Amino acid sequence: MGQCTLFSADTSKSDKAQSFSDSFALPSHNITKGNKTSGGKATKQIKRLEALYDETCSFYLQSNLSRSIATALDRKRRPRISKLVLLGLGSLGTSRDQGRRIKQLVLFVALALFITSTSEPKEASVSLYVQDPMFDRTDEAFLQNMGFKVLHTPSPYQLGEAGDVIDDETLVYTPHLPLMAYKALLASSTQGAGGGDGVKGGLEDAMPVLMSDDFDGLRRKWDKQTEEFRDVEMLTKRLRGYGYRRRAIGAGGFWVEEDASFPMALYTKVVKVV
Repeated sequence: MGQCTLFSADTSKSDKAQSFSDSFALPSHNITKGNKTSGGKATKQIKRLEALYDETCSFYLQSNLSRSIATALDRKRRPRISKLVLLGLGSLGTSRDQGRRIKQLVLFVALALFITSTSEPKEASVSLYVQDPMFDRTDEAFLQNMGFKVLHTPSPYQLGEAGDVIDDETLVYTPHLPLMAYKALLASSTQGAGGGDGVKGGLEDAMPVLMSDDFDGLRRKWDKQTEEFRDVEMLTKRLRGYGYRRRAIGAGGFWVEEDASFPMALYTKVVKVV
């Protein structure tokens, strides 16, 4: 992949801006790299994904989203983060949703780079995980070459291996989860919805930051008489019960109409001062 700096010039930490290079080898080595996939020359599909990925970086830099992220994840207000988990990305193969999914991947990497660039040295290393039951071999090869650890789940409605990874230093990004998966993620115990395991140990002390669909927007999506509306109401109350505060994320200039994107919000647990 070519060089792609993911911080706009007007951010306060622009002097620490990170850039992409082959296999996600960052200059500062702040991000824990996974094992490269074996084999020779990259396949045409992977090369195509790499090209799309690099092209998409500029859209992020030129958008209001990069500034919204910088404000929302200000170091003084955020909990310690050592892991980032991406759930619900979908396959990156050719489809009408490919452009949106590549953008979501760029956003995930941008979150990691911003956190590492604005953290104290002792907090500057993060591990990146991705999980989606729709990933095929090409997806996994591409993501592993970038340094991600690919997790697995038997169903889009279960947390699978991600439930064992998410802890009290994990930021979770969910660009496109079905409501049943949100039920598993926000389950009040280790037993998630639909018979799938939830977050190991429950959410009382886990997942301090969640970037997801804006649940206020989801409430407006369905009629009040529907089961979906009641589910969103329950999930919203559960977020409040865990102590999350909502912050809407402006994304002007990043998403286009063809992306059919949904409003996002950042949910952060209030840091308790001892």
